[in-house]
Amino acid sequence: MLYGILPGRLIAGVGIGMATNACRVYITEITLPNMRGLIGALPSLFISAGLGSIIDWKTMCYVYGSFSLIMSVANTFLPDTPYFEILRGSLSQAKINLSKFRAASFDVDSEIKVLSEFRDENDIHRLSLKEQIKAMFKPSSCKPFGISSAYITIVQLAGVNVVIMWAVEMLELAKSSLDAHMGNIMLALTRIVFGIITSVLIYKVRRRKMALVSVISRIVLKVMPRAL
Repeated sequence: MLYGILPGRLIAGVGIGMATNACRVYITEITLPNMRGLIGALPSLFISAGLGSIIDWKTMCYVYGSFSLIMSVANTFLPDTPYFEILRGSLSQAKINLSKFRAASFDVDSEIKVLSEFRDENDIHRLSLKEQIKAMFKPSSCKPFGISSAYITIVQLAGVNVVIMWAVEMLELAKSSLDAHMGNIMLALTRIVFGIITSVLIYKVRRRKMALVSVISRIVLKVMPRAL
C-alpha cells in the first residue's frame, strides 16, 4: 500500500506544483494591472472549497481527476500570454492574443505599446539557462525571493496546513462535542468566507496591512487555547 501511495503522491505533487504556478503566472500576465490582486487571490479561494469531508477518498480522487482532465483539454485552446509573445518579438501575435482577453472596445494597441516599452527600457528578454541561474543570485532577485521564502516558511511553521490536513483527527482527539467531519466542513466554509472577504479587501486595502492583520490573528489564535 505504501509503495503505491508514495509514487502517486510524488506524481500528484509534481502536477499540482506545476499547474498551480503556471496558473498564477498565466492569470497575472493576462489580467489588467488593477485587477491582478483580486484575480490572483481567487485560486486560493477555490482551494478552500474541498469535498474531502463529504465523500470518501477514492471517489474524491475520481472527482478531482475529472477536473484535471477537463483542465488539460481546456488548456489546449488557450493562447500564449501577450507578454510571452512580446518577449519572443512577435508583436502581431501578442496583439491577437491580448484581444481575446479584452473587450472589443478596449485599446489593445496602447497596452501592447506599454508592455513593449517596459521590455525595451528594462532590457527584458528570454534568458538562457545560464542567464537564469545568474539572475537568481542578483540582489534584485535575491531580496524578493528571500522575503517571500521567509514569509511562506513562517506561515508553514505556524501550523496552518497542519490544522487543515489534520482537523478531523484533532477534533476526535479533543473529544469535541462537534462531529469531527462536520467541524472540518465548517473549517472549509470559514476559509471560503474569509477568502471571499480577502479577495474583496485586497482590491482596496494595502497588502502590508493585510499581512500584519493575518500575522496578529494567528498569534491570537495560538495564544487563546492556552489562556482558556
